[in-house]
Amino acid sequence: MTSKSFTIHYTVTADILAQASCSWVKEVNTGYMRWFRYVRVFLIYVGVLIFMNAALQFLFGENYVDTHYAGAVVGAAFGYFMFFFLVWLSQRKLRQLTMQHLEKVGESTAVFTANSVRVSDSTASAEFTWYDFDAINAVKDATVLRAGGMQYPIPNSALPEGLTPDAFRAQLQEWKDAKHEVVE
Repeated sequence: MTSKSFTIHYTVTADILAQASCSWVKEVNTGYMRWFRYVRVFLIYVGVLIFMNAALQFLFGENYVDTHYAGAVVGAAFGYFMFFFLVWLSQRKLRQLTMQHLEKVGESTAVFTANSVRVSDSTASAEFTWYDFDAINAVKDATVLRAGGMQYPIPNSALPEGLTPDAFRAQLQEWKDAKHEVVE
């Protein structure tokens, strides 16, 4: 890319934000993959219960297992399901708060130069050097700049005409690799 700098105006959607929040993992765990993870944890839980049952029978005999094991299984199962229910409630509340914030933010603007990135919207603005960014990742619908635990998604649909997402990421990576530490 030959541009010395460019400005992109964009709006982050809930879908793009969800993709960005998972951009640091190799696979984006959405949809059925998320439920597969819960099923996998449950199957491990069942395996532990089977092992626990066998160990208790071996150590204390069948009578001990009959009287105490049922209570332990029910209590552990209740704890397991309460844990995932509370995680679900927390994630639901976080999604609601995030959607409220996205509605308030509206359009964002990102200015990219060889030395820095400026990101601004109606609620805040920040300027970063390329040294601040840990990674530049591709997700389905965006390019994500990651700085520590923060993700800055730039939707592919907002890129200037003629600029492909791969070329965009290549230019950003080139600037990042130079690690300019001086802010313009």
